Amino acid sequence: MTPLFYGNADASVILLQMTDTHEEPNLPREFELICKSCPDEKLLLAAVRVDNWNDDLSPWPAPPAFGKDAFGGRAAQTLARLHDEILPIVRRKLVHPNDVRFLIGGYSLAALFALYACYETDAFAACAAASPSVWFPDWMDYARQHAMHPQTIYLSSATASRARRTPRWRASAPALRSRRNSSQTRARRRRSHGSTAAISKTATSARHARSPGASSISD
Repeated sequence: MTPLFYGNADASVILLQMTDTHEEPNLPREFELICKSCPDEKLLLAAVRVDNWNDDLSPWPAPPAFGKDAFGGRAAQTLARLHDEILPIVRRKLVHPNDVRFLIGGYSLAALFALYACYETDAFAACAAASPSVWFPDWMDYARQHAMHPQTIYLSSATASRARRTPRWRASAPALRSRRNSSQTRARRRRSHGSTAAISKTATSARHARSPGASSISD
């Protein structure tokens, strides 16, 4: 995995976004819009490029949903690398590495990974999930059986997403809507065509949030 950085080393809010090469041309503009939406925050965007989108971001193996590409189910390994390799790299770039808030976000399958990460670790103060792939097989059962660590979660759904037109998505949509009313989170649901709005809203909402596990990811 390769991190790309946008912002300043004196940032107090670190936005981690799992990404792929096709998204990279839009990242500078995305970061500009996020900064405009959060003028009072010092931000650093760490866009983490994954090697294989379907394999690295899926929580467990599953058959193809679109086309012929199956899902390898390597999210646990990706999260371990994020914790052990990427976060220490990010901290080494910071002026105040022990006084920051880490947020994680993404779009589509990367949004599902962001949610998965927040169920599996307390390293993140907030989560921004733009149109998460909650249609993924057995995901809702997993979500019901696990507790979300951060108290600030942003969920959005993209009306144009082709996943939204599938039976899997239609089956999971009612449960997704019910999650925003959970007492465990302050969820905000908006319509979005990407992760920019989601991350902006989450960065603002989590202004005073602190991740209880932040010290566990230092060098």
